Amino acid sequence: MSANDKLQDWFREMPDEKASDDFSRKVMQGIMAEWSKNPTTYKPIISRKAWWIVGIFFVLLTIVLFMLKNAMGVSDSTIATQNVAGVNLEYVWSFIASFFEKLNNISPAVGVGALSIIALWFFDQLYTRMARHN
Repeated sequence: MSANDKLQDWFREMPDEKASDDFSRKVMQGIMAEWSKNPTTYKPIISRKAWWIVGIFFVLLTIVLFMLKNAMGVSDSTIATQNVAGVNLEYVWSFIASFFEKLNNISPAVGVGALSIIALWFFDQLYTRMARHN
């Protein structure tokens, strides 16, 4: 008989342990007593300011990548050499034109939905700020 078999036999011979009938109640009372001494408040892992920074970063990253994509697809012979502070204005104007062209191609339902979400977020922020001041 191996040590593993002996160990299994020993566990089988042990009597079953059962918790008392009011075990859950006692545990919850202990937890509530401890919590009432030092209640925990919700603290988000990522603050609101950090979410804003992440959002702005991704918007800027998207804009830069979109501009680079457009800049890479245009041949050098068709680009006017109009530079201001090292920035080719033709790329900037083409980016702005393509952005507004894409905005014009958005379905009205999608546009209204996006505006509705932005409006709901705005009113939520307004309501929470008013609730804090009262």
